[in-house]
Amino acid sequence: MKYKKLYAVAGIILLATVIFFNISKKPHYPEHISETFNGAPSEAPSDLGNPTVATINTQTYETILENISIINHETLNEFKFLQHKFRKSINLDDHLDKIKEYLLSSYDAEYAETIFETYKTWLNCEMAVIAEFGELSSTRSPLEIADMLKSIHEFRITNMGEQLADSLYGAELKIKLYSLNYSSIENNDELYGEEKETLIEGLDLSYPDIGISSSIPYDNYRKKLKLFQRDLSEVDSIDDREEIIKQIREATLPHETVKKLELIDEVARQNKAKEELYSSRKKMLLSDSNISSDEKENRLNVLRTEIFSPKGAQTKARMENLEKGYQKIISGLKTEE
Repeated sequence: MKYKKLYAVAGIILLATVIFFNISKKPHYPEHISETFNGAPSEAPSDLGNPTVATINTQTYETILENISIINHETLNEFKFLQHKFRKSINLDDHLDKIKEYLLSSYDAEYAETIFETYKTWLNCEMAVIAEFGELSSTRSPLEIADMLKSIHEFRITNMGEQLADSLYGAELKIKLYSLNYSSIENNDELYGEEKETLIEGLDLSYPDIGISSSIPYDNYRKKLKLFQRDLSEVDSIDDREEIIKQIREATLPHETVKKLELIDEVARQNKAKEELYSSRKKMLLSDSNISSDEKENRLNVLRTEIFSPKGAQTKARMENLEKGYQKIISGLKTEE
């Protein structure tokens, strides 16, 4: 499923990819990533190569934790803005100096310092994420992508601490994991509708604050309809299929909307029956060798009026004439070839 691969690349670490491309390509950057934690959180792995995870000292990390309430998933947008604004820096020191100067000139010192130190930790961790998990070119299932997301988050926890990783990515991670698990259930062709709904109910319990129920009834109708695709494909009769669709509509749509859709269906059934009757009688008429061409055309006009009404007969005649003209053009093109 190609869109799943795109979702993985764009949704999992798109922002980190931009950072890695714009910053790690500067030849001087890796040379300046050399700080160490001296403690919490856990030390970065030593075998990541370039870029490596730059770390901060315990005192700086504690300062971040003291002000963790100002750090959340929206902080990522601020980091993206900063990274883009100063993307043309000549090296990492220059990049960070410009960001620090900008923050101190825009915000109070305490907030600016917290954001700056957090940005440094985040930036270097995301560069390491790319180095560790950047190969996402192969097609993956939703559950495989979910496992990759969890691994990336654990990697972030190891390198920037649990509180900071959860503050920056926790909310987004839950939404992505829910969506991926929902997709794996929704697109499982081996499950029937009720089985899928049972699994989704369990998923909702695991992610009580997420869910994808829409306030728009028609959206919920389409989602439920998709869940019951196997049921609909395996029914033996049109009546059984229509009964399943009716139950889905009644479970998701307002009563008046259900009635309107039933009326539309009824009109569609009548039109289909008219078309089938007309096609059958037209075929018999045109195959009668005892009737002249002019008489056949006259009888066709009568047949159209009889089945479709005078106004409908005119529309039907125009459509058939257009079809004849189209076929004549196509035949001419084939002859020229």
